[in-house]
Amino acid sequence: MAINDEESETTLVRYLAAIGHRKFCYIGRKEPLPGSQWGHDTRAVGYRNTIVDLNLTNCGMHYIDLADPLSIKQTVATILSLPERPTALCVWSDHYALPVIHELRSNGVRVPEDMSVAGHDGSDVAASIKLTTMAQPAREIGRIAARKTLDLAAKKTLDEPRTIIQTVLTPGDTTRPITHE
Repeated sequence: MAINDEESETTLVRYLAAIGHRKFCYIGRKEPLPGSQWGHDTRAVGYRNTIVDLNLTNCGMHYIDLADPLSIKQTVATILSLPERPTALCVWSDHYALPVIHELRSNGVRVPEDMSVAGHDGSDVAASIKLTTMAQPAREIGRIAARKTLDLAAKKTLDEPRTIIQTVLTPGDTTRPITHE
């Protein structure tokens, strides 16, 4: 089972553009996760392609390491020092968005009034801070995984060995329509 990360990021950028954002930054994970399937960040591909397709401004792509708080501070400082500051940040996951929001607020940036921030996964973190996120439908994933596990245990051939799960845009309190540019 997997989600279409590229399509998920495309949906997120399109949503932010629809509410008026034209200047974006992407914040991804610094190091690929273990395993070859995680080595390529298709969310970044979706971001880049959609920025180009919609003729939006890409203010940069940045990468942070959650184990290194200095990388978060430096990335936010870099973004805030840009001559053309983004109004929207697309962050690789909800868990990455949380320290980014904290650092923005530590620097006097109001989220979402000054800058909108959105993540991915629909995690408990997203729910706790009402983060705009591309949620993965956990119950649906669990239901499909259980069905496939039972089929495999019963030595049945899977009708669909690989299932692509659609994410769901969940607007929250960390994004808002742009009121200034």
